[in-house]
Amino acid sequence: MLLNLRSLCNPDRTPRFLRCPPTAIYALDELTCWPEGKPVSRHARIAKQQYYWAVWHPGKIERPSFWWLSTKQFRNPQ
Repeated sequence: MLLNLRSLCNPDRTPRFLRCPPTAIYALDELTCWPEGKPVSRHARIAKQQYYWAVWHPGKIERPSFWWLSTKQFRNPQ
């Protein structure tokens, strides 16, 4: 699940993560989101926020591993 990094430390999420923790957390160094996936849309605006991937494996409850992911290879060189 792709989540906003701020939500990782949200007090409302703590009980859920303690009950069913993700198996792995991957922090993304940068991610630009475009509404409707169209950067040329007249309603488009850049949403720069920090995100992470949370990964769960059913039935597996242990401390999550943590790693960093770079989005550099996926960015448009323009």
